[in-house]
Amino acid sequence: MIPDPKQILKSEIKYGLEDIYNDLRRDWMKSDFKDIDDKKKEECFNGLFMFLMLSGEDKPLEIMLEIYKWTAGTIKEMQSAWQKEIDVIRHIHMKKYLELYEQYLGGTSMTLKLLNLWIHDFIKKNIKEAL
Repeated sequence: MIPDPKQILKSEIKYGLEDIYNDLRRDWMKSDFKDIDDKKKEECFNGLFMFLMLSGEDKPLEIMLEIYKWTAGTIKEMQSAWQKEIDVIRHIHMKKYLELYEQYLGGTSMTLKLLNLWIHDFIKKNIKEAL
C-alpha cells in the first residue's frame, strides 16, 4: 500500500523510489492483460513509471507531449488518474533533496545536481530500455 506523501517528507515512514517502483511493478505484473506477455508488460510498466517520474518532477506539458506523443488531454487524464503515485514520487524527491542539502551544505545548485544524479542512477539501475 502506498503511504501518504506527507508521511515521507516528515520522516514518519521510510519509503523510497525503490519501494514505490517495486510496489507498483508487483501490482502491474499481477494484472491480467489479455494477449500481453510478461516482457511487453515490463516494457509498458517502465514507460508508465517514467511517466510518473517525469510528472513528479513537474515537467512542462510541452516536454511530456514530445516524449509520449499523446494528446494534452490524455496526459492530463493520466496525471489525474495517477495523482497519488505522482505525489508520492514528488515527496520522495523532496525528501532526498533535503537530505542531500543537509548532508553536503552545498547550496541549491549543487544539491539539485546531486539529486539529478541520484534519480539517473535509480533509472539506470531499474528501468531497462529495450534495445
